[in-house]
Amino acid sequence: MSTVTVTTFSSICIRNSPTTPNADIDEIRVGTTWASVTPAGNVPTITTSGTLTSFTTTVNTPSTPQSFTVTGTNLTGNISVTAPLGFELSTDNEVSYASSNSITQVGGVASNTVFVRIASISSTGSVSGDISVSSTNATTRTLAVAGTVQAGGVVPVITTTNIPGTVGVALSTNIIASG
Repeated sequence: MSTVTVTTFSSICIRNSPTTPNADIDEIRVGTTWASVTPAGNVPTITTSGTLTSFTTTVNTPSTPQSFTVTGTNLTGNISVTAPLGFELSTDNEVSYASSNSITQVGGVASNTVFVRIASISSTGSVSGDISVSSTNATTRTLAVAGTVQAGGVVPVITTTNIPGTVGVALSTNIIASG
C-alpha cells in the first residue's frame, strides 16, 4: 500500500473487484495534517482527585493529615509526588512522611492515596504552595495547599507542697501555677 499526499480533493471513490463482492470501510479520516488524522496513541496520563482544605497547627507540631488520590495510566515511569516547603507527604498510609515520595507503576498503571500535612515547624505564620505530581512524558499536575502555624498553647504546671492534716478537716494552702 502506498500513501499519496493530496492538497485538495472533490470526491472519494470506493470500488471493489468483481471477485470481492463486499467492501468494508471501518473509518475515513479527513484532516489537514497527518497528526490531525492519526490517533495520539497511549499517552501517559496522571490525574488527581480530592480536595484539600486549609491546614492549621501549632508550633513544633505536625498538622492533622488530609488526603488525595493519584492515578496514572499508560505510564513509562513511576510517579513522583513533591511537597512545597513546610509540608510533607506519605504514600505508605502514614507510616512515614517526607518532602517527596514515589508511587510505583506496574504495567503502566498506578493508583495511591497520598497523605499531606504541615510539617513540624518552629515558627508561626502562613505556609502555602503547590504539590507537584509528575511522571515521564505525562503532564505534571499540581494541587494547591495552604495553612497556618499558630503559637502553641501554654499548659499550666500546678505545684503544691505536702499538706499535713487530718482527713475530713478543712485545710488551706497556696497553689502556684506557672508556665
